[in-house]
Amino acid sequence: MLWTAEHAPEGFDDLPQDEVRRLLPRAAESGLNVVLHGPKGAGKTAAARLFGDDPYVLNASDFFGMTKGEIAEDPRFRGFITAKRKRQMSKADMINHVLKEVASHSSVGEGRRTVVIDNAEETRRDFQQALRRVIERFSEQCRFILTTRSLSALIPAIRSRALPVAVRQATKEERVVALERIVDRDDAEADDAGIEFVAEEADTLRESVLLLQTVAERGPVTMEAVLETTDEGEEDRVPEMVEDARAGEFDDAVGKVDDLMIEGGWSGEDILRRVLEETDDPEEVVTVGEVDVALDEGANDRIHLERLVSELATGGR
Repeated sequence: MLWTAEHAPEGFDDLPQDEVRRLLPRAAESGLNVVLHGPKGAGKTAAARLFGDDPYVLNASDFFGMTKGEIAEDPRFRGFITAKRKRQMSKADMINHVLKEVASHSSVGEGRRTVVIDNAEETRRDFQQALRRVIERFSEQCRFILTTRSLSALIPAIRSRALPVAVRQATKEERVVALERIVDRDDAEADDAGIEFVAEEADTLRESVLLLQTVAERGPVTMEAVLETTDEGEEDRVPEMVEDARAGEFDDAVGKVDDLMIEGGWSGEDILRRVLEETDDPEEVVTVGEVDVALDEGANDRIHLERLVSELATGGR
């Protein structure tokens, strides 16, 4: 199991950012819906899961992107969709129906049910309208916690019905504290220099936890072990990817994007930075800038990197 799940915060006091630790208990007590917004890897989802005894989590980039058939056959939703509904409902109506069923389901334990909509920026505007109606209708029995990388990606009608809480990236010092907690809980062998170096090497809390796990599974977490691990994971295939894209080898270029993201742990931003270093073509620089804006607004990294590859192949035309 990944340590991001195994060692997720067990309470609000485990969250690294002091202002978030201060605000979220009050938000939980208030009973208000909450929108947690901030950059990826900052801990929004982990914080959202702390609301309620057994929150029901829907990943918007997964759920709202499904086809009718996929929704009807998914084990999580199959019980909500009769054969007649599957035949007669539009996708929008089916999503609305599932949301109503989830919200109306009795809570586990006392109090209202908590529904978490993760990556809410991935939700189409018409589906957000359906979500807004569900929030209004079931407000007495269900509270909604939304996470998003872009607050502006949510329609005003949803933003006005929730308390916004900003979740910034954890500082290096805050990441060190979180990593020390994980080391203690897992009884891993690590020295102070190794933990601090892990916090320095990773840009986000999520990345630092995954790097810590990678090193710890090989042996003691020391500075030397972290260096060895990061050196192995830094194979730079961006020049090859750019060359393939310019040559029109789309599949090969996208394959290298997948290798960088899946095997190398590169983020979309990491790849864009390296592409900028590999080009002095003004049109390519503009394309990189447009993709960077899309990533900042919460778009799916891989989809827009495919767009980058395609435009490199056509010279931006």
